[in-house]
Amino acid sequence: MLPEVALQSVPARVYGRICELIHIGRVRAADISEIRLRVCGEASVTALGENIPLGERVSVTEIAECVASLCRGSVYAHMETIRNGYICTRDGIRVGVCGTLAADGRAVSEITSVNIRIAHIIRGVCEYLLKLCYEPPRIKSLLIYSPPGIGKTTVLRELAVRLGGELSRRVAVIDTRGELYIEKMFSGTMCDILSGYPRAHGIGIATRTLSPEVIICDELGDAEEAKQLLTAQNTGVPIIASAHASNLTGLLSRPNIRMLHDAGIFSGYVGLSRERVNGRMGRCFSFDYTPFEDSEELSVC
Repeated sequence: MLPEVALQSVPARVYGRICELIHIGRVRAADISEIRLRVCGEASVTALGENIPLGERVSVTEIAECVASLCRGSVYAHMETIRNGYICTRDGIRVGVCGTLAADGRAVSEITSVNIRIAHIIRGVCEYLLKLCYEPPRIKSLLIYSPPGIGKTTVLRELAVRLGGELSRRVAVIDTRGELYIEKMFSGTMCDILSGYPRAHGIGIATRTLSPEVIICDELGDAEEAKQLLTAQNTGVPIIASAHASNLTGLLSRPNIRMLHDAGIFSGYVGLSRERVNGRMGRCFSFDYTPFEDSEELSVC
């Protein structure tokens, strides 16, 4: 079953076409990872890495209505994130948007494409990471890397829930794009969710005001984030984060990641991968762990 936000936000005729595909067995709801609406082209879904046209075109008005629904009626409140290409929603739904940027660069005057990325809850995937990072009462810093679409967010989400739930650790989750937090997963945990905060700002707030035992965030990248992580290290707060990279050499060749590495922020690096089973992305993750001391042997230009 597709998330309620898709049912409520996608134009009825587009949703009907998706339901038809599911009914005839062309796709499974559980395999749909994206729903795309385009003013200048066909609406489509992505399932198992295949892009499937829906034979429907949407109007500017339908796109605007979809965006208003995703913003819960308050587009103005989301204008800053829309300008940066996304909308924060609840329940792990990630929405990318694009269109015409106003001349002053402060707003998107007309949205022409919406990409609703659907998160699927997969449990029982972080046992290996728990063993790596949790040595009671100590939590060690880790950086998880993989190419996009492998499942870093899925793994980080469950790790936060496990640490803040059954293990009763104080976890600060920096959820900049509304990708990590899913209400029914985090209910009853000791996780503090900083949703919509820029990562660097959120890390700073968590360090100064929340007294976390670990900070978890997704998709590290820029220099300001790296500086805030250095500050967090000086306060003794461990960090578990992710970054895009195909391999460890590529990861450590990125200047801001290299700066964190040289400062000894992470105790180790974990490469993430998944195999396809019968054409579908498998639910079993593979982990390639490199301790910090071994990563020092890598030659990075």
